[in-house]
Amino acid sequence: MSSQLDPSILAAITEEARQCFLDEDAPEYLQMLEEGIKQRDSDFTLLLRAAHSIKGGAGLASLTSLQELAHKLEDVLVGIQQGQIQEVDFAWNLVERGVNEVALILSQARTVDNAIADPELVEALGTLGASAVASETETSEATTNGTDN
Repeated sequence: MSSQLDPSILAAITEEARQCFLDEDAPEYLQMLEEGIKQRDSDFTLLLRAAHSIKGGAGLASLTSLQELAHKLEDVLVGIQQGQIQEVDFAWNLVERGVNEVALILSQARTVDNAIADPELVEALGTLGASAVASETETSEATTNGTDN
């Protein structure tokens, strides 16, 4: 007996995971994101969990563009939460655009196999998130080396 999974069975499993994600999980997480960005001082744990769960669900559902978008969104949210982003209003605007894009991709994913997020938005989120990570690394290294920037 072969230990390899039949490609048709694997495709069926992936399709079922995709439908479960789109019908059951994603709407709840999207709602959490939408409500969270309206109340910027809200519980970041819920925002981060929603972005993280969309990232994971999108990965299981083979929605790689949505997975990347949610990952970048999560990074920016962490940067905002930890005070590593200087331009907070700009960051929140980008987060709001990202959440709107998540909603669009979720809608498209119901009818299109390969829904693609706006690459410029993904890049902008990635750049902002990377700058937050770099800021955290610099702060951590300064603390470790006994200096304070």
